[in-house]
Amino acid sequence: METAKQNNSVLVQGTILAMAGILVRIISIIYRIPMTNIIGDEGNGYYSCSYQIYNVILLISSYSLPQAVSKLVSQRLVKKQYRNANRIFLCALCLAGITGAFFSALLFLLADVYSRLVHMDLAVLSIKILAPTIFVVSFLSVFRGFFQGFQTMVPTALSQVVEQIVNAIVSIVFVVILSGLGAKTDLVKNTGNSFKASLGAAGGTIGSFAGSVSCLLFLYFFYFKGFYRNFKKHMDKEPPQRLMKRNRAFALILATSVPIIISALIFNVLTIFDNIILSQSLAKMNVPKEIIASKWGVFTGKVLLLINIPIGFATALASSAIPAVAHANTQKNKEGLLHRIDLVKKFTILVSIPCAFGMAVLAKPMIQVLFPKDHSNACILLIFSSISIIFYSISTITNGILHGLGKMLLPIKNSLISFAIHIIVLSILTFGFHFNEYAVVIAYALFGILMSGLNLRDLRNVTKSDCTLWSMVIMTVFASGLMALIVFGVYYLLDMVLINVFGLLLSILVGIVVYLFLILKWNVVSSKELLEFPMGRTIVRCARFFHIVASTK
Repeated sequence: METAKQNNSVLVQGTILAMAGILVRIISIIYRIPMTNIIGDEGNGYYSCSYQIYNVILLISSYSLPQAVSKLVSQRLVKKQYRNANRIFLCALCLAGITGAFFSALLFLLADVYSRLVHMDLAVLSIKILAPTIFVVSFLSVFRGFFQGFQTMVPTALSQVVEQIVNAIVSIVFVVILSGLGAKTDLVKNTGNSFKASLGAAGGTIGSFAGSVSCLLFLYFFYFKGFYRNFKKHMDKEPPQRLMKRNRAFALILATSVPIIISALIFNVLTIFDNIILSQSLAKMNVPKEIIASKWGVFTGKVLLLINIPIGFATALASSAIPAVAHANTQKNKEGLLHRIDLVKKFTILVSIPCAFGMAVLAKPMIQVLFPKDHSNACILLIFSSISIIFYSISTITNGILHGLGKMLLPIKNSLISFAIHIIVLSILTFGFHFNEYAVVIAYALFGILMSGLNLRDLRNVTKSDCTLWSMVIMTVFASGLMALIVFGVYYLLDMVLINVFGLLLSILVGIVVYLFLILKWNVVSSKELLEFPMGRTIVRCARFFHIVASTK
């Protein structure tokens, strides 16, 4: 019974974070639509360019801190070592301050060099504005990791929503103000819309700084007003024992963080190399810089923006899985550990595959609804990119599980192999065959396929488990394919009588109902397994009421 509760907790906490992540992405789409309409694809290119180098520097400075802190804190809590958990937390804050300050300065200094390298000189202002955000995010990453170590994702989830709401409001305000100034400059200098796009993109990055400051303040008050008093009681009641030395705490944080950084760094550097290779290839074909920025803006500002919504489910599950798997591994509970891993993998498969099929068949109406002024090839790119949802979801969750098991070097090895093949294939397709942005889509999907395959192989070897989910995957693909055909037909029937947006929303709702019906009717997932999923009891009750599954006495 206890194991079942713990397994359910992993998925519930992961789902809380996932739902917050989806809400954050919805807010992001809501404010990116008017922002894109104002700054255009060229401005989106500058905006995305600035975030690529920002994300890489942020990753090195603080990305691994939540995962490292959550794992180390969780391990101490299993042993009731509350003071050592607090020592980890305080040392992590100190480390965050040092690395945050250093890498903020580094990003500011690299802004000119990087913007010239990718042939987007006007992105330099956006990059420099993002620099101080790294310092703030370093601290809030530690707070998030600390709460996750207690296997509660609520503070992290709420803080993400607060951060994104502030980000959206401030971004739109400054995009309007600065793009207006840029438009006046364009009129004076006769530069088309370049300054409008550049300054508008810079206005969007101001929102990120404001959002991160508001998020840090929220977590600070949450910790001291609602959490610290109870935590201090546990520390005071703790029997006298040797307190971990600070240098030992720093060493543990770094030893846990560095492999996570390297593994994630490869993934984030991927987009930078994609940008460089694509821009260099197009530049050799004498394509203007504005067009290069626009092409990259379509892929990152529209296609990746949409496919990252379902991938966010896996990212959230990975965040909750790391401390949960580390907790079970520390307890030497192999049966509970394997069941927990199996459950998370099944949940990821059941969510990612239908999302990929749905994104593919509804790519055109999605682009039309969200970006009504779009005249690019975003729809075609989104159709081909939808398969990436499945493999990036699997690679993300298996990364988290392997980290939780302490096998942090395996994802690094797999990332390096996948990265090398990705770069070779991308270079051949761009410089040799001139596939341009389509080459990026193909290579992007290839990386996810290779990474997920290698991770699954290593996970099977580490856990010594022969459990395969091929039959479940095949049945899920069939259910998703049939759902996609029905959704496609329903949308185009509704499109004749309803406004585009309502037809799209109703089609998605029909797809969810059809998919749930099929996986239950075909017994892709049993009622017993479904009970361990978030909202599983409600789904099972409804299924029994409509006689989709047999009732139990």
